[in-house]
Amino acid sequence: MEPKDKETDQLFQKFQKSIYKTIVSEYVEIWHAGNEESFVREIFGPMILRRTSGDEFVEECRTKNSLYRREQVLIACAYLTESVKSKAFGQDHLAWTYLMDAQRFASMALYANQLQREMPGIEEEVAAEAVKSHKRKGGQVSNKVNRLIADKAVALIKARGEQGERWAKIYEAVRAIKPELWPFMLQTDPERLEKNYKRSIRDHLTKRSSEISQFFSKEKQWTGEKWNRN
Repeated sequence: MEPKDKETDQLFQKFQKSIYKTIVSEYVEIWHAGNEESFVREIFGPMILRRTSGDEFVEECRTKNSLYRREQVLIACAYLTESVKSKAFGQDHLAWTYLMDAQRFASMALYANQLQREMPGIEEEVAAEAVKSHKRKGGQVSNKVNRLIADKAVALIKARGEQGERWAKIYEAVRAIKPELWPFMLQTDPERLEKNYKRSIRDHLTKRSSEISQFFSKEKQWTGEKWNRN
């Protein structure tokens, strides 16, 4: 396995473990007497063994107008199992997509739990809002992936900059990190078009200008929107 592939897999596994722990924690609290062993035996294991669709589960809940914490946890688990199986079959893009869906619903359940503690009785309102705001895979997942790519781009700029490398123009930096960044982008989203690489990375770095401006030529000052000569 190439170093870049290994790094992406480690990142994936880290997210996966974090989401799994959140789901187990919510399960234990909602099912009361439950523990991780019973969670695996009664929910996670059976979902792994059979075809369980998170999307279908969501549609069923929307039809019934019911998306309470219990359903949110089950949906998160369904997406997580789909992610695990997609990864096992080498479908990395699907695996990431399902993982982000799992994170969204696990976070939704966690948020509802926190609100319930502060404001008893509010769960019904949160569940109703969740039904209204739910969207199929698309914008929210894309935002998560873009954030990962932006973080990677900034990290590469910093790593090169700390070794003494400097650039006069933003596109010089974008071009310099491409050999390392582009394979990472394909891992997280194989459907990306290379012709959009320069513009998308420029936009990401512009939004994060305060983190990397020190690595650019002192003859110019980056305002975050454009370059100006001093």
